[in-house]
Amino acid sequence: MVGIYQFYEKTSQNAATQKGTLVETDATGWWYSSTLPNQKLVVGYMTDADIANQLKLKNKTAFNAQLQKAKHTSKRIQDQEAITAIQIVAAQSQYLNKTAGEAWLAVGDAGSSYDPIASMGIYKALVMSQFAAFAIADYLQGNPTGLAKYQHIINQDYQQYQTKKATYYNQEQRFSNSLFWQRRQKVQ
Repeated sequence: MVGIYQFYEKTSQNAATQKGTLVETDATGWWYSSTLPNQKLVVGYMTDADIANQLKLKNKTAFNAQLQKAKHTSKRIQDQEAITAIQIVAAQSQYLNKTAGEAWLAVGDAGSSYDPIASMGIYKALVMSQFAAFAIADYLQGNPTGLAKYQHIINQDYQQYQTKKATYYNQEQRFSNSLFWQRRQKVQ
C-alpha cells in the first residue's frame, strides 16, 4: 500500500472548512483528509502501488481527477489551494519476525508498521516505546527475559491489529469486485 498526499491551505478567510478527519472510500482505495493548524488541510489517498501506477496518481492532473470523484473529500478542498507537490510514501503493514536480540531492539515502525486505516501510529509509538524501555532496562540489569517479553508483546499486538484491520476493511461492501478491496477482504 502507498499513500499519495498533498497539503492545502485556505484561499479565503470566509471559507468554512469542516473540522476534523474524514475517511471516504472508493473502488480503488480510500481518501483521508484532516484539518491542521493555521488553516491547512492534508489530503491523502491510500491504494496499492500497482493501482497508483495504473492510475498515474503521482501526476497532478490524474490525482486531482481521482480526488474529484470523492464527493465529500473534494468538497473539503473547494476553497483550498495546494501548497506542496504530490508525495508518495510507503504505507503497508509489515512485521519483523525477530524484534529483539543480543544487544539490539527494533522499536516503532522498525518492529512493525500498521495500515493507516487503523489510526494507531501515535498510540503504538508511545505504548511500545515504554515496553522497549522496560526491556532495555532489564537487559542492562543482566536480565535477558525482558527482550523475550518485548518480542511477545510485539507479536500479540500485531495479531490484534490484524484482526482490527480485517474488521475495518470488511465493513466496506460496495466494491467487492474491486481488486483493492478483494485484496483486503480475503480471509486473513
